[in-house]
Amino acid sequence: MKRIFLASFFTLALLSSCSKSSEPSISNTYTPTPSSGTKITYNANAKAIFDSNCIGCHPGSGQSPLNTYNTAKGNISNVIDRIQRTGTGVMPPSGQMSQDKINTLKQWQTDGLLEN
Repeated sequence: MKRIFLASFFTLALLSSCSKSSEPSISNTYTPTPSSGTKITYNANAKAIFDSNCIGCHPGSGQSPLNTYNTAKGNISNVIDRIQRTGTGVMPPSGQMSQDKINTLKQWQTDGLLEN
């Protein structure tokens, strides 16, 4: 019985200490919508959403680039339209983003498309 307990303990300790090497860097990690009263900004909130969901198909060249603050700001109305669609024309093509991410981008627009 003691051996089973010790084996279970060491297995749990080993599994809990494992980490994924494919974890995104902090600068590329989506930050949820801040608490009430805090404005959404491109650098703190929106950039990670664009980086992980958009620039794979909309890089610095080509149709509707979304890789910089200015291009994201200039295309935000179209982006919000496309990410809220269902069925034909929804972006990203892999499927609709979470409502939390959609709300963050909508709030960024409402807050005045702040960069920092």
